[in-house]
Parts: sequence; C-alpha cells; structure tokens
Amino acid sequence: MEILNLLNPKNTVSFSRPLAHALGLAEALVYSALISKQEYYSAHGMLTDDGWFYSTIADMQESTTLSKRQQSAAVKSLVSLGLIEYKKCGLPARRFFRVTDDAALLEAYLGQGEETMTRLNPIAQKQSDNAPAGRRENAPPEVPERADQPEQSETVYNPNQKNQKEINPLDINPYPSIPRDGNDTNDNTAVFISDNEAAERTLSAEERRDYREMILENIGYRCFEDKSGLDELVDIMLDVVCSGRRTIRVNGGDMPKDVVAGRFMKLGPEHICYVMEAMQKNTSAVRNIRAYLITALYNAPSTIDSYYSSQVNHDMYGSQR
Repeated sequence: MEILNLLNPKNTVSFSRPLAHALGLAEALVYSALISKQEYYSAHGMLTDDGWFYSTIADMQESTTLSKRQQSAAVKSLVSLGLIEYKKCGLPARRFFRVTDDAALLEAYLGQGEETMTRLNPIAQKQSDNAPAGRRENAPPEVPERADQPEQSETVYNPNQKNQKEINPLDINPYPSIPRDGNDTNDNTAVFISDNEAAERTLSAEERRDYREMILENIGYRCFEDKSGLDELVDIMLDVVCSGRRTIRVNGGDMPKDVVAGRFMKLGPEHICYVMEAMQKNTSAVRNIRAYLITALYNAPSTIDSYYSSQVNHDMYGSQR
C-alpha cells in the first residue's frame, strides 16, 4: 500500500508528527493503527472480498490507549477527512473499516503538518538551516527526498529516548493478547512484539464471543433448521481462530495458525453443508474426529466444486456404465 510506504517503508508504522499536527493526536494514532491492521489482515488473507476488516473497541484501545469516546470522535473525523471508510454490520453491530489508499490526499495533510511545525518553531528551523558545516557533518545522515514529496518528520526509535510512540503491525494483531500460563504480567504496553510472542496471543472472552458471532453470521447459522452436528463445527472453527498455537495440524502436517484461521473465517453455508454431507456419507472409522473435521473444513473451499461435479457425473452417467 503506497500510503504505508509514505509513513515508513519498512512496514512499521511510526507516530508521524506532521500527521498529528494536521489531523490531531488521536486521529493520527487511530489512522496509523488502522493502516497496520489492514496490512496485517491483507497479508493473512483475512480481508473481506471488498477489502473491509473488523476491529473492536477493546482491540483499538489496547493499540492506541484511546477510550471508546475518543475512538468514535477520531473515526468520525477520519471519515470526514476522506482517509478511511467505516460501517457497522451484523447483530450485534460490529465495526468494519477500510483505509482509503489515496497517497496524494495523505501527502497534502503531511504538508499541512509540516507548515504548522515550521510556524510553531521558526527559530529552531533557522538554527538548523544556518548550522556550521562541522556540526552538520556530525549529524545523522539524511534520507534523500523525492522532489514531488513534501518533507516528512517521523519519530525514529531510540532506546535512550523516552516518551516515544511507535506502532508495530503485530501490536494491532486481530488476536489481542491475554496473560498465558507462566506469564502473570498484566502489562500490555510493550512497543515491540516479536513473531514468537505474537504467535502465542489468544483472544479475550469478549473477543471470543465476537468472533463466534462472526462465524455464525458467515455460515448462516440461523438458516439451518437441523443444527445437529453444526454446533460442533462452530466450536472447532472458533477454537482454531482463538488458538494461541503457532501451527494447526491439517491433514497430518503443520500449517501456520493464521493461514488456517483466515480460511475458516471465509467459510460460508455451502462449505458447512458440504462438510456435513460428506460426514454423513463417510462409512470408514475415524479415530480422531476433531482432526478429521479440521482438515475437512480447511479443504472445503478447494474440494467442494470437484465433489459436486463428481456427484452430477455419477447421477447423469453412472447408470450407463
């Protein structure tokens, strides 16, 4: 996404001072968090077909420290500025977002922020421009700028500098962290989270309920008259999505949990009907029914067409053989 590269080409969204001056502090925080979250969902194949993603109030508060009221005000402002799209869907209503990929618009706001910074501190700007050559030689190397791009000023990570705010895409993981066995800390304010730590995250009880509602809506749960066996499939899907494991065993091999969870979140009623029908027709003994169902659910999108095509061929031509 070009607008992400404008903020930081290394895919780590920094707290941009020009953006905060142009939009406001809360708006800049929420905007950066939403960009990172959209990138995370996109990388794991978890965006909706038209590019939307889901974020709860609790998830956003963990990432930005902003309350529900502050988030609502910031989201409303970002929508009016044309930087994001926002809607509520489902029962209970859930918040869906889509970041507008408009680099020109973002550059305009960054330019406004730079002008504000210069106006607020013109003396410091003059001192920087008139600094002796020797002092400038000892300064950190400057990054070459594009001629058509306004100057940007971003906060660079320095372990000796306090009061920094940098948001990593893994901090806006759709699976927020909760304390696990052997980790009794309640501190969720770490700036950087490693891949291993992120893989061990699990959902809170509230988030688990929200994802259950999403799964029920995706598969059209209320449309099934016969729910025998359906609840078991829902529980298995929910356990996988909320799992803190790095991998899930599928068809005898280990698959990344995010890949499996992303596919489960895209299953629809036709896939569930297919799996349930295949289960009813299965006559062989299944020693590990849970592992069998996980594999069946994961493979459903790629095998459903072939299955029903073979059924049609059998019905049409089977008696002629």
